Amino acid sequence: MSERGRPAEALTPVEKAVSIRRRLSVANPSAHAPNLASSPSNLGIRFSEMGRHEEALTAEQEALQIYPHLAAGNPDAHKPDLALSLGTWACVRHEARVELPEAYGPSRSPCGSTTSSSLCAPARYLPDRAEALRL
Repeated sequence: MSERGRPAEALTPVEKAVSIRRRLSVANPSAHAPNLASSPSNLGIRFSEMGRHEEALTAEQEALQIYPHLAAGNPDAHKPDLALSLGTWACVRHEARVELPEAYGPSRSPCGSTTSSSLCAPARYLPDRAEALRL
């Protein structure tokens, strides 16, 4: 729905997905934490598209509380997603008019840079890196 210019209609299914994944993660954290980490980030993107910047920041920060733990346990599997989440967080902060240097800084600290992620799987991350460079 969001891609069709109707972000409000996309919000409800994303909110439901976050709720379901939170419950699943409580029942079996190791199996469901990776999906839980991506859900608040998706929610943050939807909120940002609707101009609901404070809610977007809160959702992105939730994702950023999960990804570092995943990346610490299995860097090869989760460090690239952490890098993408940090980039999304920086973009949401930028759209919320948080100072860009402040928004950009943390996106380089826990995982080096998005450049290292794109080197791990260039086909997967090149479009995201290109989008980030347009900012």
